[in-house]
Amino acid sequence: MGCSQKHLANAIATERHANFSDFINDLRIDDFKQLATDPDSQKLSAFGIAQAAGFASKSSFHRIFKKRCGQTPGEFISTLTA
Repeated sequence: MGCSQKHLANAIATERHANFSDFINDLRIDDFKQLATDPDSQKLSAFGIAQAAGFASKSSFHRIFKKRCGQTPGEFISTLTA
């Protein structure tokens, strides 16, 4: 990108009011939500979709998703099929 890691982290903190990890997790949550609506992903478990979005830990994914979205990943997926 042509900038230092420190500069990028400071820019994210200033613009998004979040640290780098929170920024990345927000991108991953957005990716999970998009993938969950894809018919090709419907054969995967919620964690399978989360792994495709970049999450490595099931417990971290569930905790972060619930904190950011106010519902569990399973509840979110249920709203897609209702």
